Amino acid sequence: MIKTLILSIVITIVGLETAVCQNRREFLSPDEINSIQDEQDSGKRILLYLQFAARRLDAVREKITAGDAKGGRAVQQYLSEYNSIWDAVADSLETARQQRASLDKPIKEVQSKGTEFLRYMQSLQGGKSASRSDYEFTLEEAIDTTKDEVAEVKKGAFPEVNARKPPTDLPAAPPPRSKAGSDKSGSDKSGSEEGPPRKKSRTPSQNQ
Repeated sequence: MIKTLILSIVITIVGLETAVCQNRREFLSPDEINSIQDEQDSGKRILLYLQFAARRLDAVREKITAGDAKGGRAVQQYLSEYNSIWDAVADSLETARQQRASLDKPIKEVQSKGTEFLRYMQSLQGGKSASRSDYEFTLEEAIDTTKDEVAEVKKGAFPEVNARKPPTDLPAAPPPRSKAGSDKSGSDKSGSEEGPPRKKSRTPSQNQ
């Protein structure tokens, strides 16, 4: 009986883990998953994710432009996938920072594309779509998620380095020179290179 119970618990846990993994993959198409798996560089993965996010907003634009009263559920799904893609961007950014990967281009693209995405989504908030109630909450979440990640990349590639502060206990001026090389009169002989004393020149009488 106990073994059967334990087995049931194990099967349930495995099933939950499988479901979670499947849900994580659902926001990408099979081709997109292959593209991510083929790209090992975390910085370049960010660029791919930005392309996928743009596709979702293009799909949102098409649905809303079509004016389909039942298109709100599809818009909600696209925005939900968009949010998951930005979560993946955040994970890739963290990994790239840990690996010290090149992030100049990804950071610029996140700022540029993120600002562009925000402009469009904020325009949807002021729109009068008949199906807006179907995706209103997800739209607000998408805007907040995008804002957060744009703010994050503004910290730079390696924010922990920028956060370091120089030491404040250094002296304002260098210490005075040591007097170890000075004589009692105070003259400094440490750098003297006079050499041995010269011989006195002989007078004419001495030469005779």
